[in-house]
Amino acid sequence: MLWLSEGHYGLLDEQGNLVLPVLAFGGAEEWYAGRFGRSLEEGLDRAKNPVFRAQVVACLRSFLVGGSRDRRIVEDALARMDSEADRAEWLAARHDANRTSMTDIGGIAARLADRIEQHDWPKEA
Repeated sequence: MLWLSEGHYGLLDEQGNLVLPVLAFGGAEEWYAGRFGRSLEEGLDRAKNPVFRAQVVACLRSFLVGGSRDRRIVEDALARMDSEADRAEWLAARHDANRTSMTDIGGIAARLADRIEQHDWPKEA
């Protein structure tokens, strides 16, 4: 989320605990180092690892406007759909109808996931 929003959005977990504060006015590097024990640049360097990349892509594709109750409802609805195209179309329409900002963070997340998947990454040493 920090990479995606450049600190402009915070993040709560399913229990409502703050897991990422809003860092729009600075402190992202320090927060990241304190939380993960490495620099943001070192964290980005992990993208060379295909397993980590797949996890990042899955995380980006999981973006959803709403809370944990909404997630359960959406996942149930998606499970009832037959085709991936139907799921993608329904999810995009739901997201667009529920977002509260001109900044389409969910759309940005989906496009970033596509770019990460399609990028020609260097092989690990």
